[in-house]
Amino acid sequence: MTVDVQPGPLAIDGAEPVRTDPWPTYDKGDVFIEEEDLEAALDAVRARLYFRYDHRPHAETRTGRLERELCAFFAAPHALTCASGTAAITLALLALDLPPGSLVACPAFTFAATPSAILLAGHRPLLVECDDDLHLDVADLRRRLTPEVRAVVVVHMRGFASDMPAICAVAREHGIPVVEDAVPALGARLGGRPLGTFGDAGAFSTQSDKSLNTGEGGFLLTRDPAVHARAIVYSGAYEGRMARHFDGPPPAVDDLAYPIFGLRMDEIRAALASALLRRLPERLAAHHRNYDDVAARLADVPGIALRRPVADHAYLGEALVFRLPGAGAEATAWTAAALRAEGIDARARRPRRHQRPRLLELAVPVPRPGSRARRAPRHRRAARRVGRHPAVGQPHRTRPRPRGDGGAEGGRGGTLVMVRVLYVTGWCRSGTTLLGNLLGECDGVVHVGELRYLWTNGILGRGTNTLCGCGLDVASCPLWKGVVARVAGDDPQWHAERAVRLQQAALRTRHTGRRLAEARGARAAHPAVAALAALYAAIAEESGARLIVDTGKFPAEAAALCGAPGVDARVLHVVRDPRATAESWRRAKEYIPAMGAARSTAYWTGFNLASERVARAFPRRSLRLRYEDFTADPRGSLARVMAHAGLDGEPPADADGRADLGVNHTVTGNPDRLRRGPVRIREDDAWTRTQPAPARLVATALALPLLARYRYPLVPSAAGPPDRTSRDEEKEGAA
Repeated sequence: MTVDVQPGPLAIDGAEPVRTDPWPTYDKGDVFIEEEDLEAALDAVRARLYFRYDHRPHAETRTGRLERELCAFFAAPHALTCASGTAAITLALLALDLPPGSLVACPAFTFAATPSAILLAGHRPLLVECDDDLHLDVADLRRRLTPEVRAVVVVHMRGFASDMPAICAVAREHGIPVVEDAVPALGARLGGRPLGTFGDAGAFSTQSDKSLNTGEGGFLLTRDPAVHARAIVYSGAYEGRMARHFDGPPPAVDDLAYPIFGLRMDEIRAALASALLRRLPERLAAHHRNYDDVAARLADVPGIALRRPVADHAYLGEALVFRLPGAGAEATAWTAAALRAEGIDARARRPRRHQRPRLLELAVPVPRPGSRARRAPRHRRAARRVGRHPAVGQPHRTRPRPRGDGGAEGGRGGTLVMVRVLYVTGWCRSGTTLLGNLLGECDGVVHVGELRYLWTNGILGRGTNTLCGCGLDVASCPLWKGVVARVAGDDPQWHAERAVRLQQAALRTRHTGRRLAEARGARAAHPAVAALAALYAAIAEESGARLIVDTGKFPAEAAALCGAPGVDARVLHVVRDPRATAESWRRAKEYIPAMGAARSTAYWTGFNLASERVARAFPRRSLRLRYEDFTADPRGSLARVMAHAGLDGEPPADADGRADLGVNHTVTGNPDRLRRGPVRIREDDAWTRTQPAPARLVATALALPLLARYRYPLVPSAAGPPDRTSRDEEKEGAA
């Protein structure tokens, strides 16, 4: 980047400042709070139940729900809400049961709360040096770890990740636990993994300048149930209330053997935090976007050395820290004062022992929706580039705020870049794999198959098939390798485990109603929705596609997408005669086992009823297509689907239903997804001749209420013998 650095009049010398509007920092009021967040807090006030340990079961309290949501968001087994970030660090140290008065190492560059928490827990802080980029110096840590040191508290100061793999390795060598002070870095990641999940415990804050703002508050994450139980007791779970936090028997922790310190979170703050957590990915993306833009503009400015992360994107993006190499204390302080005169909040910092050049720190806020930053004249000095950067002082929202059955346009204060998704619902063996592959032949379209199985099959290898439609293993396919790298960084296994937990918690058919309520704005969205949206965004970026076709068939996913941030969702509900699907399921297909008629039809009924709920909620986004109509008129049906999805051009099949299939990148689906070359789309009606009478009777009885709705006769007519002459070029429509 070429940077034009020209001297010019400065506000500190009496010139007009770059900014006259107040810098949107936390102390002037949170700019990311929306009506739904306020309503969540007000609902808690109206409920008049403010104490977490009242008559309700733990799972029905707002604090209990928030803790479950935090576990899902961070892929952590245990979470405990508490009164503050300082309280969270203290509870972690107390729960580790260290000998009283132990030395606890922590970085010298930190906020006073870190050593204060160590003192609160009854221990002594041992300061460890930091490197030039203000990360904990691993070499100095190793030098200082004597037998007296019983734990390490790592601080991700100003939202920048410390080198957690290296620090944890050193701690393991000495057999001591690691507590992550992730208070300044809520939501930041290292290698795709959230900070606060590397050590034995992670402490977070929801104080007013944090990614989740409840004024005061915090929470603790841990993998160890005993640490969790002791922290619960210390926080104030008296007289047996600790057991409420566990679904089964609690750990063998005597809750009468520990003092209680009244460090609990209340229900009102929990309600507000829970609402904000649903939109946390949006806020984090805004932080990253704004920080990256500012940092790029300053990267080549002479005399400025930006703080370097330990890995790509391993920072929150809330604070911009840089050194002025060669500048003394007076020059550094003057530069901070000059920036403040321009309307930019900045302050000078003193690094370790005064041995390094002094530092400058600027907040890079998530700005108020709808605000605009006024640009400075081009002749101003490079130091003022921060102030005229358009991302500082205005938002770049990616989540469409309008609710209901609207289209793709919307958002405030910036251009929305939407990912268009055609999501196919219905029941399996209904021709959806073939339909998706045909749509994948259109320009700018990628068919991903049943995307939800990317993690179980492709990354964890737990499914029935690990092949991509291109013939390579999903983990080896260039497209999916790129997608996984974008969303999971260098820890895909951990991310895959989290994704599967989110799917099980929020994206099964039974969850359709809840996801619809979120999509319509009646409740805040589950973290699984943001994770799903991020995956589609990564696919669009990696493939360059303007439409993603997902034949996953789970109505809850379709419902989630209708309200997902940055997603323009279209839903295609495909229906096939339940007797036909039952007969298809009677026969195993390579890696797909067989299923009985009763079970198949029960699924058919449930999936189709749930799909109808989505269509009723979002009629303009929804289209229904019968398999029988598709196979009778493939070209006309494809034209309808393409129009619904916003695609132009000719349908990828001729009037006789002939088409040519190329390579696809389906994650899983019908084994026929691996087929390439010429196909002919014709109805597979052999089931009318081969289905046993008892199976047909069971399927008819179970599906009876829906048969007439989908225009299926009570007694299907038998088909004639198959046309053997055209069988070689025929492609069955069943998926």
